[in-house]
Amino acid sequence: MTTVSSAGAAATTAGQVAKAASSSVAGDLQSFMKLLVTQLQNQDPSAPVDSTQFVTQLAMFAQAEQAVNANNKLDTIVGMVQGQVLSTASSFLGRTVVVPSDAVAFDGHTPVRFSYTVPGDASSVTVQVLDASGRAVRTVTGAAAAGDYDDAWDGTTDAGGTAPAGNYTLKVTATAADGTPRTLDTTVSGRVDELRLVNGAVMAVVAGKEIGIDRITSVGPTAGTS
Repeated sequence: MTTVSSAGAAATTAGQVAKAASSSVAGDLQSFMKLLVTQLQNQDPSAPVDSTQFVTQLAMFAQAEQAVNANNKLDTIVGMVQGQVLSTASSFLGRTVVVPSDAVAFDGHTPVRFSYTVPGDASSVTVQVLDASGRAVRTVTGAAAAGDYDDAWDGTTDAGGTAPAGNYTLKVTATAADGTPRTLDTTVSGRVDELRLVNGAVMAVVAGKEIGIDRITSVGPTAGTS
């Protein structure tokens, strides 16, 4: 997993640098060509451009052209690396991963697990599960003592029924002694349903939310297997 993440980050960075450099050099090359052509068109026939100066300008043109070609080749290499990273990351499909996220997918019967850390200044903690419209379907009180907590939602709603299968959002709020609320970061366990290449970065889709594969902290078995 570390190798895939590092390669993905490197491919993304290299791609951005290559595109920026290629665009810059290509622009300079076009400007240089226009300047050279204009100079030749408007030179005094009785006093043509000095041959040494002209050869120097042609050498500069050749160097600029080589730079553009080199950047084009770099773009090709970056594309190959990104393709390889995506291919390697395909082993994550269907696997259960742990990622920092507030999105969870409930299949209608299997409890969804999540974790969070309570800071030392919390006087109370509230855990909410929100549906797609942002409405709280389940609200419970969590432990307020400072520390790391593993929790789970079994799909039960505040009305006592079972929530329908779908994607939900977690909201864990710690309230300090002075009444100041703070939303805590959560880590969830979910299945990788899809992989996407977004701006050169490989993203895993977990519970409908895109997460960079470099943010995956652990990879478990294929969902539904032991």
